[in-house]
Amino acid sequence: MPGLKRRGKGPFRGATPKGIIQTVDVGTGLPTGFLKKTRENSQRKYAIVEPLYGKKFFIRAMLARDPHRATFLKTLLKRSKVLGKRGVIVRAEKIQDFIKRMVREGIRTRYVNIDMPAPAGIIIDSYGFRELFKKAPEVLLPNGKIFISCENDFLLGILKNRAQKEGLKVRWLKKLHPKAARTKYQKQLTAEGHPIFRLEITYGLKKAVSNKGERRNWPNEKGATVKK
Repeated sequence: MPGLKRRGKGPFRGATPKGIIQTVDVGTGLPTGFLKKTRENSQRKYAIVEPLYGKKFFIRAMLARDPHRATFLKTLLKRSKVLGKRGVIVRAEKIQDFIKRMVREGIRTRYVNIDMPAPAGIIIDSYGFRELFKKAPEVLLPNGKIFISCENDFLLGILKNRAQKEGLKVRWLKKLHPKAARTKYQKQLTAEGHPIFRLEITYGLKKAVSNKGERRNWPNEKGATVKK
């Protein structure tokens, strides 16, 4: 694992080390917040995974003569290109495919943020949670976290149980404050008074690092030993 030198009170106070992504965002939609983030932290490495960034969705909207959706998707394409020029990894694919890519290339991340809208009839496994929880030791750094936000607390309860079965630590966070809403959908829901529930799932340091001494000094310049 690449060395993670402390800067200030914790890791990633400076440039993101090679082979590591600071944050992987899933279901970003219009990446307004990311545009600002990349301007303020140009030395960091970020990734966005959003199937809607693919051109095929824009083409389908045009063929279906849906100008409103076509305009929205065209805006997505333009902003994703801007982010790509700023060094952000932009993938128009499902999270399952991106996880496989990370495992294959030996890339890890500190955080995974997932915004999961829950309309009627949603298929929970379409987000690839089984794969994500199972592969967490291979894609998350020790003490790495997965944050999931959703307006359906019942679905989050199911995910909580699944994550715990994989040996991950899980806790409920406070409901999303309207001022903390990142996506257009979140802002709309919170403005209408609908609560958005949140889970924090952690790949614990004790589970990840086998040596007690290395846990005490993690992260260090030599890097910590991670269980295989």
